[in-house]
This record gives sequence, C-alpha cells and structure tokens, in this order.
Amino acid sequence: KDRIRGIRCDGNMSSCISAVTDAVAVFGRIDILLCCRSEAVVATVEELSTNPHTQSLARQQFESNFFSQVNFIKAALPQLRKQHTGHIIALTSTCGHLGTPGLSIFSAATWGFEGYCDSLAYEVAPFNIKVTVVQPNMEIQSLTGRLTFAPQIPAYVDAYPA
Repeated sequence: KDRIRGIRCDGNMSSCISAVTDAVAVFGRIDILLCCRSEAVVATVEELSTNPHTQSLARQQFESNFFSQVNFIKAALPQLRKQHTGHIIALTSTCGHLGTPGLSIFSAATWGFEGYCDSLAYEVAPFNIKVTVVQPNMEIQSLTGRLTFAPQIPAYVDAYPA
C-alpha cells in the first residue's frame, strides 16, 4: 500500500483543491503537507522596473513563491482541521530573513510567506496542526527551484561582477 505520494499542482486554487482531494482519496487523510515551490528571479530592483516584461517577472515571483503555496495550504486546511491533526512544512530559504543583492523580489516573497506561516501556526494550533518553516541555504534552492535572470543594466554588471 502507498504510504507516500507526491502530487503536483500548478498553484492555482482549483489545482490545489484537486491535489488535496486526490491525496485524501488515496490515503483517507493528510498527515504532512510539504510546500516547496521555489523560483527565483535574479535581478536588482532597478532591473525589475525597466519594462513590462521584467515587471511581469516580479509579479510572477509572488504568484509562484507566495500565492501558490498559500492556495495549497488553504485547500488543505479544511481537511487538516477536520482530522484535528497534521503538519504543514514550508521549505523556504535563508532569503526569508536575509536580504540578498539581486534577489530582492525573491526575498520579499519568501519573507511574506514565512510571515504568513508564522501567523498561521498560531491560528491552527488549537486544531493540533503544526506549522514548521525550514530555511535551507541557496545551494538546496538551486537544486529544487528554477532561476530566471532578468536583462542586466550595465552599471550593475560592473558593480556586481560574476
């Protein structure tokens, strides 16, 4: 019998609800919800403001690293509350508490998600639901996530050589 299963979803609410429904259909419950979506746009604040495409990259960063994970948690909470137990594990990054040049939007989305998880932990504690934030270093994130590089402004290339 299956004891563990990874279920992919794209982060939109209907996909998240479907993933949770599938998990409950297979296992009858959810013991652990692992949120580990990680995509980083590498660019300075100014580089993300230069045109509609780079502005779109910044918005996509929040959609991916914040809202998609919030949707997954929201989809699972009714089941976890009904069970009166469960554990939400949020795999984030050290950028969740440390600003890093070239990763301002990634850091902001990560800080936001960690703050959300901190508040959530208090809200769901009465239902015996645990929330844990795990902050691995960037080497782990680069193995599990996707990096997108925005077009560089020449002055920043000189300021931050590779």
